[in-house]
This record gives sequence, C-alpha cells and structure tokens, in this order.
Amino acid sequence: GGGAGGTFGGGVCAHKAAERVKIRKARMLATISQIPSTMTQFIALLHKNGRKGYGVCFPDFPGCVSAGKMIEEALREAADALALHVDGMRQDGAKIPEPRTVEAIRDAGHDWVVFEEAIVATVPLLPSQGPPSPTAYSSAALSSS
Repeated sequence: GGGAGGTFGGGVCAHKAAERVKIRKARMLATISQIPSTMTQFIALLHKNGRKGYGVCFPDFPGCVSAGKMIEEALREAADALALHVDGMRQDGAKIPEPRTVEAIRDAGHDWVVFEEAIVATVPLLPSQGPPSPTAYSSAALSSS
C-alpha cells in the first residue's frame, strides 16, 4: 500500500538534500579557490555528526580536531585549530610534518582515520594569530566548578 508514497516522499527529500549539498560544495570550492597556492594545505576529513554539524580531523596531526554546524564554519574552525596545534608543536620543538596526499594517508592505514562517509577537504596552515581570545572558549569551559 503506502510504500510507494513513502519512497516518493523520501526521493523528493533526498533530491532537495542533494541540491543543498551541491550548493554547499560549490561555495566551499569557491572559498578554497581563493586560497593562495603558495600556502601549505593539509588534508582534513569532515564527518557529519547528526544534527550537531560536522567534526573535523587532520590525519597528519593526530589529536587536532575541530567542529562546526555548517561545512563552511567547520572548515574555518579547522583552520584555526590547525594553526594553534602547529604553534604548540613549534613551541614544544616538535617537527611539523609535510602534508601528505589522500593516497599516502590511505596507504598508511591508520585505524583512527576513517574515510567512509567523510568529506575530504584541504585546509590552509594559516599564520599564527597569537593566543586565542577568551571568547574562543565556551562559557561552560570558563565557569568555575
């Protein structure tokens, strides 16, 4: 009985969702195309996190993670997280890795790097902006227990 109606409704919904994804990808590519080619770029993996948005991780930097409600916000936050992570590594005297290709990351076979259902993007290593302002932290993180 009602199966065909459910399929049709889902198909329309899926079509609209696919259109929104195309628009977001076009915006993201337009943003990425404005990044100077001389700037170092690292691979980032974005994963949809339910209705909360997108989580971002960097296979070249274990432990460097970020998030955002929309893809564009997640990528902006990821660039900030990457810059802060690299600044910390430099302060600790750690060697900054060379950016790897997607193929090299896949070939490394790290069990924590999940490509399934990931959006693969490149994120520029931005120059240091100095210490983060207190507004970068959530009010919960600043409140005393």
